[in-house]
Amino acid sequence: MAADITLKEVEKAISEFDFDSKILGYKLIRSGNINDTLDLSMESGHFILQRLNTYVYRKPKEVMINIDRITTHIKEKIVARNGNPDLGVLQVCHAKNGLPYYIDEHDNFWRAFKFIEGFAYDVTPNKEAFKEGAIAFGRFQRDLGDFPVNEMYYTIPNFHNTPHRYQVFEESVKEDIKDRAKNAPDLIELVRKYSYLAHVYDDAVNSGEMPLRVTHNDTKLNNVMLDKETHEPLCVLDLDTVMPGYAVNDFGDAIRSGTSTASKTEQDKTKIHIKLDYFKAYLEGFLAETIDTLSKAEIELLPTSCLVMTYELGMRYLTDYLQGDPYFKASTENQNLIKARNQLYFLEDMVLHEKDMKDILHEVLASLGR
Repeated sequence: MAADITLKEVEKAISEFDFDSKILGYKLIRSGNINDTLDLSMESGHFILQRLNTYVYRKPKEVMINIDRITTHIKEKIVARNGNPDLGVLQVCHAKNGLPYYIDEHDNFWRAFKFIEGFAYDVTPNKEAFKEGAIAFGRFQRDLGDFPVNEMYYTIPNFHNTPHRYQVFEESVKEDIKDRAKNAPDLIELVRKYSYLAHVYDDAVNSGEMPLRVTHNDTKLNNVMLDKETHEPLCVLDLDTVMPGYAVNDFGDAIRSGTSTASKTEQDKTKIHIKLDYFKAYLEGFLAETIDTLSKAEIELLPTSCLVMTYELGMRYLTDYLQGDPYFKASTENQNLIKARNQLYFLEDMVLHEKDMKDILHEVLASLGR
């Protein structure tokens, strides 16, 4: 067990969930740095029990209510198309009181899921695997296209509020509490140069053509469970950041995280480029699932969203560096500065290829008869 977790606490938490099956044993899963996670072996199969880190997840009840609501909605969609909900969506286990969590006498917050057999890539091996991830996240967006987003909680305020991020950035430059601005004048100017990206969605949002939708907000390939034999997508994992947002940002963040030719610490601008063949593969998979869900304005903004998400993360890294690394923990003084430079150089390459991405979009739309 973890140093501060007792067998008594674990067994009490297990007894509070409605597993409807006899427990055979359990073991601590050593991977993962945030929550304490246990693998439960039951007569009916395997389950995952977690004690949440409530310092990281400040609104754990809201996180679990969001997850419970959307997984129930997705399950209904899967059943309606004669699919297998045991594989197609995370299965939330409820406590005996009916809630999707249990809080013990020490205010520890517990949750449980049914274990899904499959695998996930830690590193994107090829564009075909990247496309499978696009299909999974596209299907996630499609299945939740009619979900009442007003019933969801914002668990991380201003998470992808790019104008707000820019305001905080400028305040950080002005205050310069760590006397670090002198180390990044070129990057500060880059953030200012591309500040128009903070407002590029304004017209579509104000006109109602880009509505709030359920968004995942961490659309990396390692958050997609794949079938061990066919390598086809089963379901989307890690729903802790699910909340209202813009669907295009989920797309843009996937492209940002999965299409660079370089690692996130590369500093040589000549080595940092977007892989347009990966962009096309992801776009094909994503639109195959969402073409009838997204509005015309949302679809047209997909290439631009890649710039917005790369800009936002680069700006966040730089802001954090200027503030003394309070959010993105850094093992060296310049770690967040290095990451900021990498993302902003990647942005510059994306800007050069924005027209190419738009041309690819129209090519893919034509192949889909649009």
